[in-house]
Amino acid sequence: MRRVALQAPARQVLELAKILESVCLDRRLFGSVGHVEHQLKAMSKKNIGLVHAGFVRHKHGRFLKEFFSDVPFGRAADYEKCAKKASVEQLARLIKACGFLLQEKAYLFWS
Repeated sequence: MRRVALQAPARQVLELAKILESVCLDRRLFGSVGHVEHQLKAMSKKNIGLVHAGFVRHKHGRFLKEFFSDVPFGRAADYEKCAKKASVEQLARLIKACGFLLQEKAYLFWS
């Protein structure tokens, strides 16, 4: 097998990760919903507001799926309202999705 291409994370996801790290969330633990949920519950309202604002500002198709699982590509028009009102559990799942999107994808070709 040989590596054909590497796909870096999207710019908007990298910017969102910086916001999440600025409120003391560890990027290496984004995949742990329980840990992230515990951290979010211990945060101040100001920091929770920053997390909400970060998800509103940096919309990604994968984040829409957290709110609109019945629609293949989500409802972009309603995303902002849902992201502003997201519960701690929903935010933890969004952060887990962010952690997945931060991974560098490698495309391999069997030769």
